[in-house]
Amino acid sequence: MNGLVPGRIVYFVFDAWSAKDVVRQRERLHLADLPADGNAVQAGDIVPAMVVRVWDTDIGSVNLKVILDGPDTYWATSVTYSAGKRPRSWHWMYSGQATRGQAR
Repeated sequence: MNGLVPGRIVYFVFDAWSAKDVVRQRERLHLADLPADGNAVQAGDIVPAMVVRVWDTDIGSVNLKVILDGPDTYWATSVTYSAGKRPRSWHWMYSGQATRGQAR
């Protein structure tokens, strides 16, 4: 997993549980009188996310701040890499992204 470092932008694939967790998070924000509006997410949605912590480069296990279409974010923990874009995984945004910025 060359290039897997904090600050890297990747794609996160929502599963049903994570999508429901966003709803629960937004409900808690609403109860606390904080802005909780935003467009819904559902299983299968693919959205950008920033790597905030790398746990295991062998399997690509990371924590992500998922960028939602609204004023909030979602913290996805211990997410592993999947080139096949399986639910609750991350993948590179484009071919070659893992080596972008490295000396040639």
